[in-house]
Amino acid sequence: MILSSPAVRKIADADVDEVTQLFVHSLDLSIPGVTFSTDPQYAALDLVAASLRKRLFPPRSREAYVLEDPATGALLGYGNVKPEGGPAGDADELDMFFVKASEGGKGYGGLLMKAVQAEFAGAFG
Repeated sequence: MILSSPAVRKIADADVDEVTQLFVHSLDLSIPGVTFSTDPQYAALDLVAASLRKRLFPPRSREAYVLEDPATGALLGYGNVKPEGGPAGDADELDMFFVKASEGGKGYGGLLMKAVQAEFAGAFG
């Protein structure tokens, strides 16, 4: 059986709920001993989703991408690029970049990063 590689594609509004789950889970892993997903501020997924929806789409994001398992349709990671011209006139920059912890070591982060770099050649070098 040949397993297919995850696909990188641009984010869609329908992805935000699943991205929210990935985001909150990544917070749980960011500080040992702290579980954000049980904190009422973060556990209110609808509030987190509303915040992410603003952050992942223009004008606050130049582009956002998801890494999708083609066999299941599950999202394995995501990343976004903030547009240039921030408060200091900054260039485009990678804002958020996550790969599901259970998928670590499989090269998925590199796959996602290569797709972002291909679109924004020269911006991250």
